[in-house]
Amino acid sequence: MAPDLRFQCRYEDLRPGEPRFGRVAVLPWDAEIFGFPVGDCQLGDAAPLLSARAEWLDALREWAGRTGVRLVSFGTGATDRAAMELLTRCGFALVDTSLHGELTGLQARTLPEPRLTFRPAEAADMAAVERMAAAGFEFGRYHTDPLFPRDLADRRYVHWVRNAFANRSAGDQLSVLCDGPEVRGFFHFVTRGVRGEVRLLAASPPGKGYGRDLFANVLRVWQRSGVDAVTSKLSGANPASVNAHASMGFRFTRASLTYHWHPAGALV
Repeated sequence: MAPDLRFQCRYEDLRPGEPRFGRVAVLPWDAEIFGFPVGDCQLGDAAPLLSARAEWLDALREWAGRTGVRLVSFGTGATDRAAMELLTRCGFALVDTSLHGELTGLQARTLPEPRLTFRPAEAADMAAVERMAAAGFEFGRYHTDPLFPRDLADRRYVHWVRNAFANRSAGDQLSVLCDGPEVRGFFHFVTRGVRGEVRLLAASPPGKGYGRDLFANVLRVWQRSGVDAVTSKLSGANPASVNAHASMGFRFTRASLTYHWHPAGALV
């Protein structure tokens, strides 16, 4: 299926002809879900901006006013002190720490035996999947931003699973974990040759080991299809997810930080 061009980000220089100011874009997917424009800023080298932050902020305010964005997101490496200082001095809020994990040597691993049924999602499963998506997340940059409405953060994941279901392919799958007739979890995952990518998963109720079952089943699917390395990005504030990844053999290779700025003030 061809990509939907409506949801492609188009980055531009924050100030034309001055790439040192970074690049910005309106995020069309999030804007459609939330009903207002949301922006993203790619900083590049932040060190030169420390002495020019008033000018940089003016350029940001001009862009925000022109586009009407209600929130702008900034991502930076967890060791980029210049970027952290710039964003903190400008009063932007740190809302999430992301861990980037990788599992290697999957073909040689012995995996836990699955307890429950794991199969591709069907239309009849989607009501249960959407309920989990709407209520199953406490972490991620929208959920952990205290100035952002919780219902909109939940809505984003509902749209995520609907989109994943509608755009399934051999390499992009949404599957469910079933305990008898009951759907207890879902997993959205992508396969590209010998590499797999974790996209989104949730299980309910908590404390039943369903998250571990989800991982064990997906890793078996990948193992059978020849995948040998898997990547994942998760919130470092979510201990259950960190533990589930670690129990399956993931190692965390780097961390990144996300800051938010609300040009017009809180959305809640």
